[in-house]
Amino acid sequence: MIKIICVTLLVFVVIYINSKVSYSEEYSEELQQGLSTSVTTITIMGDSWVAGNKLDSMIQKQLTEQGIQNKILSFGHPGGTTKDLYKDLCGKGAYMFTPVITTNPDYCIIIAGVNDAASKVGADFYSYHMLLIIKTLLKYDIKPIIVSLPEFGIEETFYNMDLIRKIRTGLIAVIKNKGEINCIATYRKTLFSDLGGLKNRIAIIDFDKVCSDYSTNKVLYDNPSHLSTAGRKKLVKEISKAIIKEDKCNIMD
Repeated sequence: MIKIICVTLLVFVVIYINSKVSYSEEYSEELQQGLSTSVTTITIMGDSWVAGNKLDSMIQKQLTEQGIQNKILSFGHPGGTTKDLYKDLCGKGAYMFTPVITTNPDYCIIIAGVNDAASKVGADFYSYHMLLIIKTLLKYDIKPIIVSLPEFGIEETFYNMDLIRKIRTGLIAVIKNKGEINCIATYRKTLFSDLGGLKNRIAIIDFDKVCSDYSTNKVLYDNPSHLSTAGRKKLVKEISKAIIKEDKCNIMD
Protein backbone atom coordinates (compact mmCIF):
# COMPACT_ATOMS: atom_id res chain seq x y z
CA MET A 1 0.00 0.00 0.00
CA ILE A 2 2.81 2.38 0.95
CA LYS A 3 4.57 1.61 -2.34
CA ILE A 4 1.41 2.41 -4.31
CA ILE A 5 1.03 5.74 -2.49
CA CYS A 6 4.69 6.61 -3.10
CA VAL A 7 4.44 5.74 -6.80
CA THR A 8 1.22 7.75 -7.14
CA LEU A 9 2.81 10.76 -5.47
CA LEU A 10 5.85 10.45 -7.72
CA VAL A 11 3.64 10.39 -10.81
CA PHE A 12 1.82 13.52 -9.66
CA VAL A 13 5.13 15.27 -8.97
CA VAL A 14 6.43 14.39 -12.46
CA ILE A 15 3.21 15.61 -14.09
CA TYR A 16 3.32 18.84 -12.08
CA ILE A 17 6.96 19.57 -12.90
CA ASN A 18 6.41 18.78 -16.58
CA SER A 19 3.43 21.17 -16.73
CA LYS A 20 5.60 23.90 -15.21
CA VAL A 21 8.67 23.52 -17.41
CA SER A 22 7.21 22.37 -20.75
CA TYR A 23 7.78 24.82 -23.59
CA SER A 24 5.00 26.46 -25.57
CA GLU A 25 4.53 25.70 -29.23
CA GLU A 26 5.17 28.59 -31.60
CA TYR A 27 1.95 30.13 -32.93
CA SER A 28 1.74 31.46 -36.48
CA GLU A 29 -1.82 32.79 -36.79
CA GLU A 30 -2.01 36.30 -38.26
CA LEU A 31 -3.63 39.10 -36.24
CA GLN A 32 -5.27 42.11 -37.88
CA GLN A 33 -3.63 45.42 -37.01
CA GLY A 34 -5.36 48.76 -36.71
CA LEU A 35 -4.42 52.00 -38.47
CA SER A 36 -1.42 54.10 -37.47
CA THR A 37 -2.05 57.40 -35.68
CA SER A 38 -0.04 60.55 -35.00
CA VAL A 39 -0.14 59.78 -31.29
CA THR A 40 2.73 57.69 -29.92
CA THR A 41 1.01 54.48 -28.83
CA ILE A 42 2.70 52.34 -26.19
CA THR A 43 1.58 48.96 -24.94
CA ILE A 44 2.93 47.38 -21.76
CA MET A 45 2.75 43.66 -21.12
CA GLY A 46 3.88 41.68 -18.11
CA ASP A 47 2.83 39.99 -14.91
CA SER A 48 1.50 41.54 -11.69
CA TRP A 49 4.09 44.33 -12.02
CA VAL A 50 1.95 45.60 -14.91
CA ALA A 51 -1.56 44.46 -13.88
CA GLY A 52 -3.99 47.06 -12.56
CA ASN A 53 -2.55 49.90 -14.68
CA LYS A 54 0.21 50.40 -12.11
CA LEU A 55 2.52 52.24 -14.52
CA ASP A 56 0.22 53.82 -17.11
CA SER A 57 -0.51 57.25 -15.67
CA MET A 58 3.06 57.81 -14.49
CA ILE A 59 4.52 57.03 -17.92
CA GLN A 60 1.88 59.11 -19.66
CA LYS A 61 2.61 62.10 -17.41
CA GLN A 62 6.37 61.96 -17.94
CA LEU A 63 6.08 61.65 -21.72
CA THR A 64 3.49 64.42 -21.96
CA GLU A 65 5.80 66.71 -19.99
CA GLN A 66 8.43 66.02 -22.65
CA GLY A 67 6.03 67.02 -25.40
CA ILE A 68 5.24 63.50 -26.58
CA GLN A 69 1.54 62.97 -27.25
CA ASN A 70 0.92 59.44 -26.14
CA LYS A 71 -1.55 56.68 -25.49
CA ILE A 72 -0.79 53.90 -23.01
CA LEU A 73 -2.41 50.46 -22.96
CA SER A 74 -1.29 47.90 -20.37
CA PHE A 75 -1.91 44.18 -20.10
CA GLY A 76 -0.91 42.26 -16.98
CA HIS A 77 -1.18 38.60 -16.04
CA PRO A 78 -0.68 38.22 -12.26
CA GLY A 79 1.52 35.21 -11.59
CA GLY A 80 2.21 34.73 -15.29
CA THR A 81 5.48 33.31 -16.59
CA THR A 82 6.91 34.30 -19.96
CA LYS A 83 5.20 31.20 -21.39
CA ASP A 84 1.83 32.48 -20.15
CA LEU A 85 2.51 35.94 -21.56
CA TYR A 86 3.44 34.57 -24.99
CA LYS A 87 0.24 32.52 -25.12
CA ASP A 88 -1.77 35.58 -24.00
CA LEU A 89 -0.14 37.67 -26.72
CA CYS A 90 -1.22 35.17 -29.38
CA GLY A 91 -4.76 34.79 -28.01
CA LYS A 92 -4.12 31.27 -26.69
CA GLY A 93 -3.84 31.99 -22.98
CA ALA A 94 -5.98 32.83 -19.97
CA TYR A 95 -5.67 36.59 -20.56
CA MET A 96 -6.36 38.51 -23.75
CA PHE A 97 -3.20 40.34 -24.80
CA THR A 98 -3.90 40.43 -28.55
CA PRO A 99 -4.58 44.22 -28.40
CA VAL A 100 -0.83 44.53 -27.83
CA ILE A 101 -0.65 43.78 -31.55
CA THR A 102 -4.06 44.70 -32.97
CA THR A 103 -3.94 48.31 -31.70
CA ASN A 104 -0.82 48.79 -33.86
CA PRO A 105 1.37 50.43 -31.19
CA ASP A 106 4.72 52.03 -31.85
CA TYR A 107 6.34 50.33 -28.86
CA CYS A 108 5.71 47.45 -26.51
CA ILE A 109 7.35 47.46 -23.10
CA ILE A 110 7.89 43.96 -21.70
CA ILE A 111 8.33 43.52 -17.94
CA ALA A 112 8.56 39.81 -17.27
CA GLY A 113 10.58 37.02 -15.72
CA VAL A 114 9.96 37.44 -11.99
CA ASN A 115 7.67 34.41 -11.95
CA ASP A 116 10.06 32.41 -14.14
CA ALA A 117 12.89 33.05 -11.72
CA ALA A 118 10.74 32.51 -8.61
CA SER A 119 9.43 29.17 -9.88
CA LYS A 120 12.89 28.08 -11.19
CA VAL A 121 11.63 27.02 -14.62
CA GLY A 122 15.07 27.42 -16.14
CA ALA A 123 17.10 30.06 -17.99
CA ASP A 124 16.46 28.37 -21.36
CA PHE A 125 12.70 28.34 -20.69
CA TYR A 126 12.76 32.07 -19.88
CA SER A 127 14.91 32.95 -22.87
CA TYR A 128 12.93 30.77 -25.30
CA HIS A 129 9.61 32.42 -24.49
CA MET A 130 11.05 35.94 -24.33
CA LEU A 131 12.44 35.40 -27.82
CA LEU A 132 9.04 34.22 -29.05
CA ILE A 133 7.45 37.39 -27.65
CA ILE A 134 10.13 39.61 -29.20
CA LYS A 135 9.94 37.93 -32.61
CA THR A 136 6.15 38.15 -32.63
CA LEU A 137 6.25 41.90 -31.95
CA LEU A 138 8.93 42.49 -34.59
CA LYS A 139 6.85 40.54 -37.10
CA TYR A 140 4.21 43.27 -36.76
CA ASP A 141 6.77 46.13 -36.82
CA ILE A 142 6.30 46.89 -33.12
CA LYS A 143 9.51 47.96 -31.35
CA PRO A 144 10.07 45.82 -28.22
CA ILE A 145 11.46 47.65 -25.20
CA ILE A 146 12.68 44.95 -22.84
CA VAL A 147 13.16 45.53 -19.13
CA SER A 148 15.90 43.12 -18.04
CA LEU A 149 14.67 40.51 -15.58
CA PRO A 150 13.98 42.60 -12.45
CA GLU A 151 15.91 42.33 -9.23
CA PHE A 152 13.65 41.22 -6.37
CA GLY A 153 13.81 39.30 -3.12
CA ILE A 154 14.16 35.95 -4.84
CA GLU A 155 15.69 34.13 -1.89
CA GLU A 156 13.12 35.59 0.52
CA THR A 157 10.34 34.57 -1.88
CA PHE A 158 11.61 30.98 -1.86
CA TYR A 159 12.12 30.69 1.89
CA ASN A 160 8.70 32.25 2.59
CA MET A 161 6.91 29.52 0.61
CA ASP A 162 4.86 26.91 2.46
CA LEU A 163 6.61 23.55 2.88
CA ILE A 164 4.92 21.73 -0.02
CA ARG A 165 5.53 24.54 -2.49
CA LYS A 166 9.11 24.94 -1.29
CA ILE A 167 9.79 21.25 -1.86
CA ARG A 168 8.24 21.37 -5.35
CA THR A 169 10.15 24.51 -6.29
CA GLY A 170 13.36 23.10 -4.83
CA LEU A 171 13.00 19.98 -6.98
CA ILE A 172 12.49 22.09 -10.10
CA ALA A 173 15.53 24.18 -9.14
CA VAL A 174 17.66 21.03 -8.98
CA ILE A 175 16.36 19.80 -12.35
CA LYS A 176 16.30 23.11 -14.26
CA ASN A 177 18.55 25.50 -12.32
CA LYS A 178 21.40 23.28 -11.15
CA GLY A 179 20.06 23.92 -7.66
CA GLU A 180 20.57 27.68 -7.96
CA ILE A 181 18.02 29.68 -5.94
CA ASN A 182 19.09 33.19 -6.90
CA CYS A 183 19.07 32.67 -10.66
CA ILE A 184 18.39 36.23 -11.84
CA ALA A 185 21.88 36.85 -13.24
CA THR A 186 21.90 33.47 -15.02
CA TYR A 187 18.54 34.11 -16.68
CA ARG A 188 19.61 37.59 -17.80
CA LYS A 189 22.89 36.32 -19.22
CA THR A 190 21.17 33.51 -21.14
CA LEU A 191 18.64 35.82 -22.78
CA PHE A 192 21.28 38.39 -23.71
CA SER A 193 23.40 35.67 -25.30
CA ASP A 194 20.44 34.15 -27.16
CA LEU A 195 19.31 37.50 -28.59
CA GLY A 196 22.15 37.52 -31.12
CA GLY A 197 21.40 39.96 -33.95
CA LEU A 198 18.03 40.84 -32.44
CA LYS A 199 19.88 43.17 -30.03
CA ASN A 200 20.01 45.72 -32.87
CA ARG A 201 16.23 45.65 -33.32
CA ILE A 202 15.11 46.11 -29.73
CA ALA A 203 15.77 48.45 -26.81
CA ILE A 204 16.90 47.05 -23.47
CA ILE A 205 16.37 48.78 -20.13
CA ASP A 206 18.90 47.70 -17.51
CA PHE A 207 16.85 47.10 -14.36
CA ASP A 208 20.00 47.57 -12.26
CA LYS A 209 19.54 51.31 -12.88
CA VAL A 210 16.35 50.96 -10.84
CA CYS A 211 17.74 48.54 -8.26
CA SER A 212 20.78 46.26 -8.35
CA ASP A 213 20.39 44.78 -4.87
CA TYR A 214 17.06 44.07 -3.17
CA SER A 215 18.56 43.60 0.30
CA THR A 216 19.92 47.16 0.48
CA ASN A 217 17.00 48.88 -1.29
CA LYS A 218 13.89 47.43 0.34
CA VAL A 219 12.25 50.87 0.38
CA LEU A 220 11.72 50.32 -3.36
CA TYR A 221 9.57 47.24 -2.66
CA ASP A 222 6.22 46.64 -0.98
CA ASN A 223 7.24 43.01 -0.45
CA PRO A 224 10.01 40.74 -1.78
CA SER A 225 8.42 40.35 -5.21
CA HIS A 226 6.64 43.66 -5.90
CA LEU A 227 7.77 47.26 -6.26
CA SER A 228 6.53 50.04 -3.99
CA THR A 229 5.38 53.41 -5.34
CA ALA A 230 8.96 54.66 -4.95
CA GLY A 231 10.23 51.68 -6.95
CA ARG A 232 7.66 52.15 -9.69
CA LYS A 233 8.65 55.81 -10.02
CA LYS A 234 12.27 54.82 -10.61
CA LEU A 235 11.24 52.18 -13.15
CA VAL A 236 8.97 54.62 -14.97
CA LYS A 237 11.83 57.12 -15.17
CA GLU A 238 13.99 54.57 -17.01
CA ILE A 239 11.11 53.49 -19.26
CA SER A 240 10.32 57.09 -20.18
CA LYS A 241 13.99 57.81 -20.97
CA ALA A 242 14.05 54.80 -23.31
CA ILE A 243 10.88 55.87 -25.13
CA ILE A 244 12.08 59.47 -25.47
CA LYS A 245 15.36 58.22 -26.94
CA GLU A 246 13.53 55.96 -29.41
CA ASP A 247 11.11 58.74 -30.35
CA LYS A 248 13.98 61.12 -31.12
CA CYS A 249 15.65 58.48 -33.27
CA ASN A 250 12.42 57.99 -35.24
CA ILE A 251 12.13 61.74 -35.86
CA MET A 252 15.73 61.87 -37.12
CA ASP A 253 15.04 58.93 -39.45
